[in-house]
Amino acid sequence: MILTKAVRKLMTIFFQLLYHQFAWTYDFVAWSASLGQWSEWILTPLPYLKNGKILELGFGPGHLQRAAFAEGYPVFGLDLSPQMARITAKRLNKAGFNPRISIGDGRNLPFADRSIDQIIATFPTEYFLDPKTLKEAFRVLSAEGEIILVPTAWMRGKNFLHKFMAWVFLITGQSLEKD
Repeated sequence: MILTKAVRKLMTIFFQLLYHQFAWTYDFVAWSASLGQWSEWILTPLPYLKNGKILELGFGPGHLQRAAFAEGYPVFGLDLSPQMARITAKRLNKAGFNPRISIGDGRNLPFADRSIDQIIATFPTEYFLDPKTLKEAFRVLSAEGEIILVPTAWMRGKNFLHKFMAWVFLITGQSLEKD
């Protein structure tokens, strides 16, 4: 129990550094830790997108943004990390898309009441469950609005490395125990 709490505290610090000072390593770390499955996981919301105003909270390095644009969804994003915003802008520009991203805090969304049709968050950190973030999300959602949340993923595969990484994800709080 004490070890688990210590590991989760270290993971919070690790993710803070990964999203900011070491954002340039994010893709490599995510790919490595997921044994290459990250690129699938991050695109999970795509089939659920609808036409309308779509906000991605915590867009990270912009992979979902790029895929959504490619499918014709003009998603816009808000992320607290200036480093991730630079990476995403570069990725979208390189793909020929006009970045529609801002740096900001999900606890204070700069959007009018009931102005967003869908909010997407994939593998969000603790900020998303902050009551202030949730209050803001529900404030800006339209009457028929939806939140598409991908809170976790499971490591697939039966070999030792997959099982080991599934255990690592579990003890670091990055996944839940599968029944």
